[in-house]
Amino acid sequence: MPFVVGAGDLSGVTEEINLNSIPLKFPGTEFRIPNELGCVRELLQTCASFEQKVNPHVDGYYAYLSLQRSYVEAGEHQGSGGLHSDEIQGRRVQPKEPIIQVFVATDGDPTEYFPQSFSMQGVNPDIHLMDDVFDSQVDEESHMVRFNPGDIVYFDPYCVHRPPRVINPGYRTVFKFRYTPRQYDRAGNTINALFTDEYEKEGWEFGDRSKPTDFVEIPHILAPNS
Repeated sequence: MPFVVGAGDLSGVTEEINLNSIPLKFPGTEFRIPNELGCVRELLQTCASFEQKVNPHVDGYYAYLSLQRSYVEAGEHQGSGGLHSDEIQGRRVQPKEPIIQVFVATDGDPTEYFPQSFSMQGVNPDIHLMDDVFDSQVDEESHMVRFNPGDIVYFDPYCVHRPPRVINPGYRTVFKFRYTPRQYDRAGNTINALFTDEYEKEGWEFGDRSKPTDFVEIPHILAPNS
C-alpha cells in the first residue's frame, strides 16, 4: 500500500521542464544538486531524510530525479498513460537485485494507484509484457487510490499505478525521486555534469533500453478473487 511521508511544495517549478532520471547521488557519494533544482531542494531533503531512516543500505544506492512540468489538454495523460509498475526486473537484470523505492508528488491531478493483488500464474516477465497482465486484472472501481496534490507518496515496484487523465486543461508538475542500486543508463536520460568523474570511473554506456519486441501474448489469467 502506498503511503504519504510528507508534504511537497512544487510551486517553485514555474517553467516547463523535462528531466529524466538525472542522478543526484552515486553509491558512496553525497548529493550533488544542480543550482537549477533549488526549487525542489526542500522536497528532496524530505525524501532523503525518510529513506535514510528506513534503508540501512542507502549509501550503496543511486538516487535519481525525474521532474516534468508540461501543458496537458483535458482528457489526456501527461507522458505515457496506462497501468505499469516501476522497474520490473525482466531478462536484462540477472541476477536479480534489491528493489527500488519511489517518492512521487504532483501539484494537481494526482497519480492513480492500484494496491491490489495480481495473479502471476503462468507469467514470466522475461517474455510477457507486464502492463498487459495488469490491464487484464485491474479492479478500478474497488481498488483505485488517489492522494492529495502536494502529498509525497512512497511506494515500490509492487504497486501498480498510472498517470490520470486530467480533468481541466493546464500545466501539471510531477516529481519522481527513486533510490536504486542500478545504473539508469538509457539513452535520453538526463546527465548530471557534477558526476563526470563517477560516470567515467564506472564506465557508463548509455544505450537503447526499449521494451523487447519479441514479447508473447500473456496466458489466460484468473482474477485473484476467482
